[in-house]
Amino acid sequence: MLLDTGRPGFSYFLNTPCEDWDILQYHKAWKAAKLTMDRASVARAIEKQINYIAIHGSGKEKQNAIRFEKQFEMDSKKMGRIDKFWLNHFSNRIYNHVEDEVKMLEADQHLMIATQVTEAKIYIKSQAWKQVNEPNKETIESNEALRRKRDYDEFFDEEPDESSSIEAEPHDEFDEYKFLKELITIEEVTNPIVKRLLNYGEGIARYKIIFLPEDNKQDPIKNLLTSQEWATSEHDWQMAEEKIIGSFSVAIPADIVNLLIKYDEAIKEHTIGFSSNVNKISLVINENPFEKGRTEYLFQRDWLLHWVQLVYTSFITCFQMPMDFFHDASLSEYAYCDRLINKLWEDIFLDVNPAIYMRTGEVENIDRKDQKDGSRLPGQKRAIGWFHDAILMVKFLSKDIQVGFGEVVGNPCKHDDNKLNEDREKMLKAMQLSLYKLRKLLLERKVPKKDLEQLETFGIQVYKRDFFIYSAHWVNGLYLVDQVNGFTIPDTTNQLNELSSIIKAMLGFKYRIINLTNHIKSLLEHRPKTFMYRKAIDESAVDSSPAKNKK
Repeated sequence: MLLDTGRPGFSYFLNTPCEDWDILQYHKAWKAAKLTMDRASVARAIEKQINYIAIHGSGKEKQNAIRFEKQFEMDSKKMGRIDKFWLNHFSNRIYNHVEDEVKMLEADQHLMIATQVTEAKIYIKSQAWKQVNEPNKETIESNEALRRKRDYDEFFDEEPDESSSIEAEPHDEFDEYKFLKELITIEEVTNPIVKRLLNYGEGIARYKIIFLPEDNKQDPIKNLLTSQEWATSEHDWQMAEEKIIGSFSVAIPADIVNLLIKYDEAIKEHTIGFSSNVNKISLVINENPFEKGRTEYLFQRDWLLHWVQLVYTSFITCFQMPMDFFHDASLSEYAYCDRLINKLWEDIFLDVNPAIYMRTGEVENIDRKDQKDGSRLPGQKRAIGWFHDAILMVKFLSKDIQVGFGEVVGNPCKHDDNKLNEDREKMLKAMQLSLYKLRKLLLERKVPKKDLEQLETFGIQVYKRDFFIYSAHWVNGLYLVDQVNGFTIPDTTNQLNELSSIIKAMLGFKYRIINLTNHIKSLLEHRPKTFMYRKAIDESAVDSSPAKNKK
């Protein structure tokens, strides 16, 4: 039998038969008791109380606690019962604020024309959504409301017609609900995780990034989320991923498949036990990859066959060199990239250049440069952005847009956890800045928010011989990052048969980038190509951190 713990909300379990426990009724009871209406606080209370019941409850209570917990997990998903409960709660609260502000505006400004009044109401509502995360703020200052209205009028470049006293009907093309929906996303505003990350304010938390592959239980950002919130974030990323995967196919051309089969068979034939005869394999690799009788070479058509041969040749060369390439501690990062890494992530895009291309070397991140310039004092020199080992560019609207960032940590055998973490954090921040800029660019051309769900940016990190490919999705105000592919570069000859899988993984990545480019082009196909709407995105760009004093 359960005993009263005195914790907020626990009385529901004491006063309700366990077989009738219902997650929605629990929330209603919480609200009826006039407890603090904060989604994160309720979620933490539920988690602690379920754990208490799991330890001290009877067998029947424990079984119903498990059912209750699963019910909570399912109903908390987007448009589930709990999600709708919180949306309704915040909507009612916002509505009261909005009505008060509109009355003040109408009284102070004498707005008699319905189009002006309607636009004022809508703008105030959009600002009210942003105040949901300030639960103790009960009033909104009149001067601030008037300033917002004045900014709004200046943006639309319209002056109220005070000579008219007839209340006109709103313009036929103006849809209040559609405008609000496009201007702001309620999931972002009501997401308690966003507020916790910004309050923490360090590292990738400032950028509202959740790195889902993180398995360190002591990670401070992971500890900001409950286990249920982390699982929900993983589910949200997976749902965004499935939409993208289902939008294109990875059909490797038959001639490349046949060439890979030929190479695999040669490797198998000339491998005995754990040793391969690379000299005999090299003879097969260096044969003409094109069909017999070919009299012409077209770069856009034939490059990928040549690229496959080039990758195999590069690895064979590494194994034939007198110095052990993969276990040479003195090998530079530049040599590692030049010999192998650039063959994988740069050369594969040569046939689609300049629409898509990878810049390699020490490449400056322009998004970061713009971010730092946003905090630059008048007269101060322009800032220098981050430098990456590679940046993947796509071209549209006559702009070169950064969509992928590559980092290599040392050489194939160098162990450096600090550099690994530093480069990863830089890469994740770059992915966020890029995705923010991409969304902003499209919203400024009046692309609806619902059409931006398949946008993503990428990060590739090479640590020793491990190759990680990450993707970032924007979901409910968060930038969720998880791994989409990866492999380990072979360092012995008997592992050469793994190259075919690496080739296929890189081709899949290339087709994914092509799909992203085509998706962006389709969004802009019937949209204005010129700048349209500066205030289209409600999210603010992340400010750069203050410069650190050098010791």
